[in-house]
This record gives sequence, C-alpha cells and structure tokens, in this order.
Amino acid sequence: VFNSALLRIMLIEGNSLATWQIWKALWSAIQKRGFYYYDWKSIPADLKNVEKNVENLLKQKKDLEEKIEFLESAKKASKNRLEKEELKDEISALKSELKAWKDEYESVIQSLER
Repeated sequence: VFNSALLRIMLIEGNSLATWQIWKALWSAIQKRGFYYYDWKSIPADLKNVEKNVENLLKQKKDLEEKIEFLESAKKASKNRLEKEELKDEISALKSELKAWKDEYESVIQSLER
C-alpha cells in the first residue's frame, strides 16, 4: 500500500507497517494539514503584547503619582482657599484614576496567571 490516507487508516487500525510506511503516513498528515502553525508558536507574540501593556500601565502609574505629588505640593503652597479646594478635587480625581489603574493592572496580572 502506497497511498498515505490508506496507510494512516492501517496505522489507526493497528496493522503492522514498515517504518517507511509509518513515516509516509505521518509526514503526509503533517505536511498537508496546516500544522506549520502551532498553538504555542503564538505565545511569544502574546507575551510581547502583555509586556507592552504592563510597561504602559507602569508608565501611567508613574505619571499619575507624579501629578498627584505635584498637586499636593501646590496645594500646600497655596494660600488661596478656593484654589486649595480646586486642587483637592483634582487630586481626588487623580486618585480615583490611580485606583482604576490598579484594577486594570490586577486584571492583566490575573490574565497572565491563567
């Protein structure tokens, strides 16, 4: 038998085959069935995307923390009561943004653990 489909059927049924027949059956199955792209082949690309997301998230965190620090120092230096209230509101908004950042960061980390 030289037909690779018949060889695969014989292999599944458990018939004894010569080594070249086994090789031909398996080689033709792999060669023509799109097994060039493996599931695990895409993992490095996925990891690069995750690494990029984490880097962006860490940069956002740093920016938010710097803004909060700047506004808090400006609030301490300010003598105007209205200005202090505005700065306080702005700081609160940035702190809630930082909390949202933490939630997003945790979801990215949890997706990595799966």
